[in-house]
Amino acid sequence: AEVNEALISSGTTPEHTTTFGVFYNGVNYISNCNTRHGQYAYCSEMRLPSYSTAKSVLAGMAYMRLGQLYDENVGDILVKEYLPEAADWDSVTLEHTLDMATGRYEAPTYMTDEDFSPISTNFLVAETYDDKLKYALSFPANGKPGEQWVYQSTATFVATQTMSAYLRQQTG
Repeated sequence: AEVNEALISSGTTPEHTTTFGVFYNGVNYISNCNTRHGQYAYCSEMRLPSYSTAKSVLAGMAYMRLGQLYDENVGDILVKEYLPEAADWDSVTLEHTLDMATGRYEAPTYMTDEDFSPISTNFLVAETYDDKLKYALSFPANGKPGEQWVYQSTATFVATQTMSAYLRQQTG
């Protein structure tokens, strides 16, 4: 297949990598599975969560498809125009939510909002849509949209809900 397997892991360090691979031409090329205690013997059985990857890919693909179908500038739509509950999200666009740069956060430091904020905790354990949306929209405005990246699962949730509302408007 002319796949140089040695290049697949370039730019990674073993102590920070569990496994890696590439799917090419019907073949899944994978590495061994590293753990803190050495190689994992049953690599094909190891569970590897993809929470951040999955949510980013899903939201990104939905965004691209909406742009392809309806408007290449769909990223410029305002969240508050599609989610009435976001009335105070003044100039936050769909693109800002996808970039995780809404200007709405408790702390701009890496992973603080995601890992230590009661807002994120409440969002993750909320079971109803209304509660999830309430928590997702409750981060305070502490900056201008588009200026500060802050990792928040809530931003992706707001993005997907905005895109869903946009799609419903387009399709009736």
